[in-house]
Amino acid sequence: MKITTFTLMKSLKTISNFNGYLERYNNQLIDISLHIYLQRLAEEKGVALATIAAKSGLGDYVYKLWNGKRQPTRSGVISIAFAMGLSLEETQRLLRTGGFAGLDPRRLRDSALIFSLEKGYSVMEANELLDEIGEKLL
Repeated sequence: MKITTFTLMKSLKTISNFNGYLERYNNQLIDISLHIYLQRLAEEKGVALATIAAKSGLGDYVYKLWNGKRQPTRSGVISIAFAMGLSLEETQRLLRTGGFAGLDPRRLRDSALIFSLEKGYSVMEANELLDEIGEKLL
């Protein structure tokens, strides 16, 4: 059963014993490196690495990320999410797995990215929207 971040946070604020928390929620904790998670996600989605490299606009850099030789930026992770056709929820999990902040609708750039993900935009289309509103491109 998937537990929300809110529920985990609430539990952490009220527990008296951390070991009890771990026993109860250990299976909910993120315990996987980003490159392994990306590999599994791509396999699950049936998306080839070459496709991700091309559609993300990251080119050969994606291969280094895939092998764990490089750590992506937050924008790089978001570009990969667009290239893989991930949903907003999947993108948020991908960002958290990489140790990045999730997309926040209170931030202009993030709002545009959320809108773009929900509309199924490509990286190029998302960048066009970002450019229109004067925000940093992916």
